[in-house]
Amino acid sequence: MKVNSNSLKLKSFLLFIIVVFDYVLTYKGIQLGVIYEFNPCMVYFMTLPFNLGVILRILITYVLVKILKYGIEKNGREWILTGMILIQLVPYTIHVTWIYSVFSFVKLLR
Repeated sequence: MKVNSNSLKLKSFLLFIIVVFDYVLTYKGIQLGVIYEFNPCMVYFMTLPFNLGVILRILITYVLVKILKYGIEKNGREWILTGMILIQLVPYTIHVTWIYSVFSFVKLLR
């Protein structure tokens, strides 16, 4: 099965952005005390200084997305990337909702 190169690039970039922004939102949410990290693999990242954590997360995410993209180019199963994006949107949406509700609550208190 042939893979649409432009679609694959866009989906790879979208997955990269979602994962990195999820890290940023999670970190900020933890700092605000409104969310907790339940992923044991990510708990360590949340204890790092923000700049170092973001740099490491970007590097790790970049490498993993590149490996995933290479595998998809070889086997033609682009739906795997689409599924990963949809799965990643779940915690991302939860974190955005929590942080939005906290800012809304703080705004009400003023």
